[in-house]
Amino acid sequence: MFDIMTFILIGVLAFTQKETFEVKLYFYNDCTNSVEMLDYNLIKFDSGNEVLSSVNSKVSIKSEGLYLVSASIIEGNRENRVNDTIYLQPSPKTYIDTLFIPKIRFTVNKNLLDKDWSFFNCDKICTGKEVDYHANGNQRLSGIFKDGKPIEVTYYRENGRKRLKKNYKLGQINYRRIEFFDLEGNLERYEICTEKNSKIIIKVFDSEGMFLMKRIENNYH
Repeated sequence: MFDIMTFILIGVLAFTQKETFEVKLYFYNDCTNSVEMLDYNLIKFDSGNEVLSSVNSKVSIKSEGLYLVSASIIEGNRENRVNDTIYLQPSPKTYIDTLFIPKIRFTVNKNLLDKDWSFFNCDKICTGKEVDYHANGNQRLSGIFKDGKPIEVTYYRENGRKRLKKNYKLGQINYRRIEFFDLEGNLERYEICTEKNSKIIIKVFDSEGMFLMKRIENNYH
């Protein structure tokens, strides 16, 4: 009986080890032209809110899929938020990759009591027309800002085609209108957002302006 249980235990352990694999991420900072090691979190899109935090730039994950990568760069009293997506799949060796950190970033104050936020282009607060680029040289973002606050921002895929466009009421973090574009850069649908008390009312329309649905979300800002 002991031999059988030992065999089963070894099999379970081997299976468990096979089910996990290691990921190691570095970050290329386009502002400093350097590769940096940052603490980061991984969140798998279809696994709820489970957060996997890195230790020495490494994370062990259990399954393949699309993950959100979240990290921060601390500069003085500013915290630059960095978010990206990456598809990870099992590998017999440690998966190693370097993610690109663009120049234009969403920045908050490190002081939790200070809710101030702005967009910065490296060390310069975004004002007027600002343009940023992917690592391959294609346009990543173009927008109009005033004193760090967005008025209109368009995001582009790595191939240079439009991905989405946001319009804001100046000074507010919640957008008033957002447009979604398909892989060819054609308008797919858009949303109109209005705030009422502690709620955000979102109306969704197709590319021709046909009403599709309405949803209500909590307003945390």
